[in-house]
Amino acid sequence: EKPDAKKAAKELEKATKAYPDFASAWNLLAEARIQNRDMEGARLALQKAIETDPGFVTPNIALSSLELNQGNFPEAIEASRRALEIVPGMGEPLYYQGTAYAKKGDLENARVVLEKVVLGPEEASFPKSHYLLGVIYAQSGDVPKAVEHCRRYLELEPDSEAAGAVRKQLSRWEAGGVIP
Repeated sequence: EKPDAKKAAKELEKATKAYPDFASAWNLLAEARIQNRDMEGARLALQKAIETDPGFVTPNIALSSLELNQGNFPEAIEASRRALEIVPGMGEPLYYQGTAYAKKGDLENARVVLEKVVLGPEEASFPKSHYLLGVIYAQSGDVPKAVEHCRRYLELEPDSEAAGAVRKQLSRWEAGGVIP
């Protein structure tokens, strides 16, 4: 019924001891550790998966996500960069990288990377890219571009937590005559 992440982690630890060069087992161990809220253990397992198979994109993406969620933005950017070397243009590592740049305060790099996400084939999978671009363009004073991204975000995620705030901002711009 419900997976037992603790049991899975124990079994995967056995597998990685028996087969230390099995990158997929290290990656799965990291997933189990994340479910068990063992982020340091997950980080170590992901690093081992990457060391074991540098061409395996999945642990690089997972490490980027983990580092982003832990507030380690330079590390998230680096893990995303490695994933993008393996699979150029892939939406998920681009999204994590752009978000990490934004959270780090590097809005220009965030804008460049997030524009790649929204112009790519996986745009609908990462609607928050539009939200972040709306914020970035609003902060830079480019309200028409901010409005464009805010509206697209609402098309893709109309019921999200942020949707109400986005609608309020669009209403303020309309009331202020900034946009028609």
